[in-house]
Amino acid sequence: MPNNDLEFTAQYSLNSYTISYELNGGIISEGKNRTSYTIEDLPITLINPVKQGYEFKGWIGDGLDGLTTQVIIPENSVGNRTYTAIFPVDATYTVKHYQQNLDGSYPSEPTEIEVINGISEQETNAQTKTYTGFTAKSFEQQEISSENNTVIEIQYERNEYIIKWIDEDGSILDQINCLYGSAIPAYTKPLPTKQNSAQYTYTYDRFKPNVDISDIVTENITFTASYTETTNKYRITFQNYDGSVLQEGEYEYGEIPSYSGETPIKPNSEQFTYSFDGWTPDIVMVTEEQSYVAVFSEIPIIVDKEFVFTTTNHYATNTDGKAIFWLANDGRSTLDIVYDIYNDKEHTIKANADTEVVWSVEMVGGFENYNFDAQMEAFFPSTSRNTTWDAENENNKVSVQSIKSGIYKVSVTIEGNSDYCYVVVPGDVNRDAHIQANDASIVLRYSSNINPPINDGFTKALSDMNNDGYIQANDASMILRK
Repeated sequence: MPNNDLEFTAQYSLNSYTISYELNGGIISEGKNRTSYTIEDLPITLINPVKQGYEFKGWIGDGLDGLTTQVIIPENSVGNRTYTAIFPVDATYTVKHYQQNLDGSYPSEPTEIEVINGISEQETNAQTKTYTGFTAKSFEQQEISSENNTVIEIQYERNEYIIKWIDEDGSILDQINCLYGSAIPAYTKPLPTKQNSAQYTYTYDRFKPNVDISDIVTENITFTASYTETTNKYRITFQNYDGSVLQEGEYEYGEIPSYSGETPIKPNSEQFTYSFDGWTPDIVMVTEEQSYVAVFSEIPIIVDKEFVFTTTNHYATNTDGKAIFWLANDGRSTLDIVYDIYNDKEHTIKANADTEVVWSVEMVGGFENYNFDAQMEAFFPSTSRNTTWDAENENNKVSVQSIKSGIYKVSVTIEGNSDYCYVVVPGDVNRDAHIQANDASIVLRYSSNINPPINDGFTKALSDMNNDGYIQANDASMILRK
């Protein structure tokens, strides 16, 4: 036997183990999982599969304690391994929608039912619906049962709306809270009123907007009171000056009243005629009851003023009907000629308005040798010739002073009317500008009841030296003494 040493070398090979997968319809979308391994390949992390429409729940298999979403084959692991991918089973669940009744309860039968596909053991994904006039109450999602018996109930409360009634000025008359879908309630409070104005009377009409009896509450509603307006009418009266009614009637506010009757008349008075001149107050737009009174302008009645001389110191009336007044010729006497003015010839209507009166004087009777102009100022001062007739004065008068014997005509003028009287300063009976024995002779003839050749009122006045109303011898004696 050959004496040779033999040398043997031991050789080892790595054990290889298999990895099997049950993907249950899933796929490895990115990369791939190993189907075998050796200890040198460890650790190994499995790639999870995906399945359209499903959520990967995890792996079950060798070395795992239940469902595991991330599998790592650790170092020093040996042996063949099998892993199964778990995906949920397809399932359905039911969503029931309930709308609240008007009385606040909920119906036994849902308003709407939905059957929704889902995945068992996953949470439901129920969604609220949008119903006009309703608001969904809160609810909880549930886990979907594989038995397809999961039910979600969602309740919807009716929305609450405010029905409000307001007056025209915005003040609240009433308000009620109403559920969606309920009948619009009627207004039951006292009907509103509106303060009348000078122009309008207001009457309640209705609330706006208008609603039909079948209308239901779908939103907040504000009803506003509305009123009909009637233009006010006012009584307008047209009266005459004495308060008698000439015309009356009703006019609407804002109209301008007009008088359509006969022109108002006011009877004439003793001093005036009257012309209609309009109305007082002035006619304006109607805003209230009003009386208008006729206004007249006064037009003085133009009459011939009548002068009446009332002094008691007159001797007689001359042949022309004018009074003759006696004034002593002693150079110291004053004669007050008292006079009244009348507006009628019968002397019954005394003048009642103050009026300027103008006087004048002239010498009458033919005293050829007597320059009266030089004596006129002394007889009747010019400052006394323009006077005022004082209607309130019962003793209007004008005064003249005694000067040389003669006959003087005193004239008065007012508003174009004039009158006159005579003032006699006795003594110069024959009017020759001298007092002489022949004047006394004429007086003695009168005293013996023998009329002289010239026999008139002036001659008698000139003869009555003492103004006693008689022509006697003593009058002649007085002339002789002059």
